[in-house]
Amino acid sequence: MTSKAQQQILIHYGEVALKGKNQPRFRRMLQRNIHQMLKYNGFQATVRQTRGYLSVGLEQIAQNDHPRVLDLIKNVFGIIWYTLAFRIPYQIPIESHFSEIHKQITRALLLYTDGITDLQKSYAVRVKRSDKRFPLKSVAYERELGTFIREHTGLSKVDLENPDHTFYIEVQAGEIYVYSEKLPGYQGLPVGSAGRVLTMLSGGIDSPVAAFLIAKRGCKVDFIHFTASHITREQALREKISRLSSELSRYTIRSKLFLVPYTYFQLAVIDKKIRFELVLFRRFMIRVAQKIASMSKSRGLVTGDNLSQVASQTLWNLASVTPIATCPVLQPLITYEKHEIIDIARRINTYDISIEPYKDCCSLISRNPNTASRSEELDRLEREIFPDYRGVIANSINDMIRLEFYLGSLCE
Repeated sequence: MTSKAQQQILIHYGEVALKGKNQPRFRRMLQRNIHQMLKYNGFQATVRQTRGYLSVGLEQIAQNDHPRVLDLIKNVFGIIWYTLAFRIPYQIPIESHFSEIHKQITRALLLYTDGITDLQKSYAVRVKRSDKRFPLKSVAYERELGTFIREHTGLSKVDLENPDHTFYIEVQAGEIYVYSEKLPGYQGLPVGSAGRVLTMLSGGIDSPVAAFLIAKRGCKVDFIHFTASHITREQALREKISRLSSELSRYTIRSKLFLVPYTYFQLAVIDKKIRFELVLFRRFMIRVAQKIASMSKSRGLVTGDNLSQVASQTLWNLASVTPIATCPVLQPLITYEKHEIIDIARRINTYDISIEPYKDCCSLISRNPNTASRSEELDRLEREIFPDYRGVIANSINDMIRLEFYLGSLCE
């Protein structure tokens, strides 16, 4: 006996498969993240594990909603590719109902070829048999199905090396998947598999991209931003930082935003002519951030630093700032070209928000920053300027505002 073909989304994970004994944990996280993404957006679907894949059942989802579901799945990290596929369940022995299975496979192939308008395009058929009880060998069945396509469609040009269209038949134990176009995912690891980090979000182009990339490596991501003055929650919600955090949470799933005023730092340095003011400010931000990281159980800080892009990011200045942290400081963009960062920002929909007019904290602190600082001199300056440095940090944290975002929306 065999059942009628069902449309499903077939999901192929990549690096998750290399995790050895930990692979089941990573698969469950990916499965959970996909389910969360779909459920929050109003789609009831079963996400199940199969051999080397995950699949999403579409029985309760209208066909005109399939493109929306595919678009949501793209935002889940840990996926190499995904595709809309036909699943054909079968029972053993397969020989007794092979003709019915073959009929369903060819029917599915015709549905895929119906969408091809340019009949001069080339094609190929790929058959993979994980279940060797399937009666035909892969190459023989590829030829048979290739012939079927040529005889029943306008396609006639076969190209096994570089086809314009490829049709896949994957035979697993008890089920067969038929699909064509593989849609690329963001790859990486499931969010939640690598611990929690706190990203220093400036409001520019770089730091949102850094947050995206570190989430792609499996981290839960929270954000910290330093505001030029004390603001209310209502004001905070109108700021571009909140919109950036909301947009990023479409990928990070759930993220907190900590808004910390740096007015206490400003009061300490006002009317003082100080060398390395910007580097001192960055050290202040690191110290505050690591305190909040400890409170939020984050195991590291993330910055949007890019080596030598601006004066505060020279090797000398970076060496004067990051070592003061007692937790790892991760810099995903350190070797990126600016155009590469912009390309990612456009792709993840943060670029247009980032370029809105906004005075970030670093631009307000110093217009002509020094490019080479030394830790010893900075330590001395901090002792002179901040007789009660711990108090400055504590007051700043006491006055901060917390917001939380979940999959693109504010948590009330």
